[in-house]
Amino acid sequence: MSAPIPQVIHQPCQRPEHEVADVFRLYLKDYLKNHKLSVDQYQVVKAILSCRTAILGGHKLKCSHCEHEDQSYNSCGNRHCPKCQGKAKLLWLKKRVEELLPVPYYHVVFTVPHLFNSLFLYNKKICCDILFKASALTLKTFADDPKYLGATLGFLAILHTWGQDLGNHYHTHIMVPGGGVRINENGDESWINAPKGDQFLFPVLAMSKVFRGIFITLLKKAYYCNQLQIPDCLEELSDHRMFEGFLDQAVSRKWNVYAKKPFAGPEQVLLYIGRYTHRIAVSNHRLKSIDNGEVAFEYLNYKDKEDPKKIMHLKADEFIRRFLCHTVPKGYHRIHMYGFLANGKRIENLIKIRSLINSRETVLELNEAFIESFFTLFSKPKTVSCPVCEKGVLQEGSILPELEIKDLYPYLFKKRAPG
Repeated sequence: MSAPIPQVIHQPCQRPEHEVADVFRLYLKDYLKNHKLSVDQYQVVKAILSCRTAILGGHKLKCSHCEHEDQSYNSCGNRHCPKCQGKAKLLWLKKRVEELLPVPYYHVVFTVPHLFNSLFLYNKKICCDILFKASALTLKTFADDPKYLGATLGFLAILHTWGQDLGNHYHTHIMVPGGGVRINENGDESWINAPKGDQFLFPVLAMSKVFRGIFITLLKKAYYCNQLQIPDCLEELSDHRMFEGFLDQAVSRKWNVYAKKPFAGPEQVLLYIGRYTHRIAVSNHRLKSIDNGEVAFEYLNYKDKEDPKKIMHLKADEFIRRFLCHTVPKGYHRIHMYGFLANGKRIENLIKIRSLINSRETVLELNEAFIESFFTLFSKPKTVSCPVCEKGVLQEGSILPELEIKDLYPYLFKKRAPG
């Protein structure tokens, strides 16, 4: 008996009362009196302040029935902008739909101890690369072992740098198909399913130890190759003996590798990755109030099983600082593909794998109604009804010119921090 199909609930999309952009407009000027923006942070702030405003230009809208007129402004498209992730997520997911296999999918999370937060903050690219590599090598180590699978995995890894309270929390979410490709002595390939009945793909405690060892090894290599920038708060780590002691302290900490039971079906995998791939540190809908120099937002306290929803209050300066801490360096990819899902031969590999498991089914063929419903949830209507007469539709008219952001936010153009 097949698993029940997850229900996609359609809710009207209402504009949130408060936005991250509002926090910037009200409090960024004061924030900049005591803080400097990096180049990457400046680009993020500029994009969020400009998004869907006259700064980026747009076009006039006119009702086809009455005389009502409105304006539609352009989006910034920045991946850190709370208002620009829906379309990007939809386009990305449409490419992934036909890549899902009709096999169980597993979810694994690799987390590094908070002891490394400052090193990550000052060495984002190097440290996040190490986190990705350590996560991938851990899964590969277990997959290659005949005791566990003895085959080549393919998986998708997503980087998150935050926790629910906007604090630094560096971890990877990984979706893994339950099986891999094995090549025998004759060079023939076969599909090997993950052991049925297991709650998790590989033993969690064993993965935790291997992950820790690989991460520490890669970090030491970066340190002794002088690739790490040591922040002032960890200045003592410039002495290699202190650095070794720091690593010993980290090894003694608990390293969390979290694993969930297999998803009930490919539809649930799609729902899950649709929620996580293009997520940002805090969405506009989580903001509850922006008053008296303070920002209140909703978060989940997972320790409180009965009532996990809580409200956190932060000074505006601290809210902005935490939000900007999660700015990803320009050009850095937060989503990585590995194994038979790696770029280059992914489509070719998936065609071969479907033949190996005697299935040409895709998620579209498994449940066309669900897929159509899912994408409708994220798609904008092609026409917008007039809010006044409710009879006509709003049609594009003349182009609205762009405004100079320097004229509106001159304080943004003072000297910024390098890098």
